[in-house]
Order: sequence, then structure tokens, then C-alpha cells
Amino acid sequence: MSEKECPKVDGKFYYLCYEKKDHKVMSLEDCLAGVSERLRGKSWAKDQRTDLVVIGTDEMGVDCVLNSPTVEALDTFCEDYDGRTLVLRRIIGNNRIKTVTVRNMVLRGKESIIFEGKVVAPRDGNADYVTLLVEMCGMTAHELKSFMDEMVALHMLHVATYPAIGLLRSKYSE
Repeated sequence: MSEKECPKVDGKFYYLCYEKKDHKVMSLEDCLAGVSERLRGKSWAKDQRTDLVVIGTDEMGVDCVLNSPTVEALDTFCEDYDGRTLVLRRIIGNNRIKTVTVRNMVLRGKESIIFEGKVVAPRDGNADYVTLLVEMCGMTAHELKSFMDEMVALHMLHVATYPAIGLLRSKYSE
């Protein structure tokens, strides 16, 4: 993340963004640690405006909803997904997931995509946790905590070895 990329001020919101450029590889943890650094000492609204749907694509190319979204979010997503119904199930073993897309269904269409990443490997020592490489991340501080909570619940964000992420999450509790 470069200084000019994150955070950008958009009205009273901080817009946090990262886009993979020049084959630079960054894990989700490294990306969020950078966000924590950029937001340190700043004041931002902590209310969350989200209705997240987390989609995982397995090795067979099948899209599955990995989290437990609200009925409204799922209906909105299915409308945007050409009316097709997605499989609602946890893919057994995160290591079978190849890509992950997170959408905030408060928004519509392509604007709803707040994260895209690739699963590279199970995390050392804990096969249930995976490492996500960020392809695109673009969200406001009003989506950040909900996003982090979903990723932790799905074992796609490992906070224990990243104190900066733990600090960032704790700022939402103050």
C-alpha cells in the first residue's frame, strides 16, 4: 500500500484501497496492518453499514456462499447474479477454496465488491486457516470491522501474529 492509495478521504469517510500492481504480492494480514498504520491517531465513524456476502470459488469453479448472510442480502445478491441461486454451504476445508470475493449488499452491482483475493495455501501449523493474497481491496471504514469479523470467523484472517490488526479491531470497541 502506498501513502497516496490508502486511506483516501471521501467526505467524512476513509476509503481504504489496495490494488495489486506490478506483480506485488500482499497477504490480507499485511494489507490490514497497513490500514492500521494509516488510521492510527485518526478519528473516524465506527458505525458499520454492511450486509456482507462472502463467496468462495472451489477448485471445480463452483461458487458457494461461505458466511450466513441475511435473507435480504442474499436476495439482492441473487438478483445481481443473473437470478441464479448460489450454493449455501461451507466448503469442507478452506484449502479447497481458490478465490474469495466479499460483497457489501448495501450497494449494488460491481460497486458492491469490497474484496477479491486468492487462496494460496493453508497457514503453517493450522491447516484450517488459509492465507489470502489480495487482488483488490476497496472499502470504507464503515465496512472494515464487519469485513474483519467475517474473515476471522471464516478462518481467512489470522490476527494472533499481527498486533496491529488486533489494535485496529479493538478501536471499534472503544
